[in-house]
Amino acid sequence: MKVSYDDEADVLSIRLKECDSKDTVHRNDGILVSKDKETGEVVGYTIMYFGEKDGISLPLDENEDGVAPT
Repeated sequence: MKVSYDDEADVLSIRLKECDSKDTVHRNDGILVSKDKETGEVVGYTIMYFGEKDGISLPLDENEDGVAPT
């Protein structure tokens, strides 16, 4: 599994396994699901606007006060 975050694009990518031939299903909630074309198995997710939702910052590493969530 490989997890990566593009801070500039605010996109979180989760690759469950490598796949040469995949289809991507676009959902209305900002989540893209990648599936193996041959087996239909889910091989990854892309989460758009991971750090912000409707202009409100979500606490990824710390909250507004700079304190990490517990």
